[in-house]
Amino acid sequence: MPIASSTSTADRATWQVGQRVSRKHSQDLGSVVKTNGAIKVRWDAGRTSYFRHGKSANVKLEQVPVEK
Repeated sequence: MPIASSTSTADRATWQVGQRVSRKHSQDLGSVVKTNGAIKVRWDAGRTSYFRHGKSANVKLEQVPVEK
């Protein structure tokens, strides 16, 4: 999987189910589990969060290195 570009991190409308995310100011990690209507994130610690497309939020894509 390629490294996420700054465009995809800024525009949550391009996020896909299964992508890893993190909180901007902490070590919390999670996965996108739904993207229609709102983005649903299930955090590794068991909680669930919802984010609206186009609204500011403290979540970003986790960068995954490219496999060779």
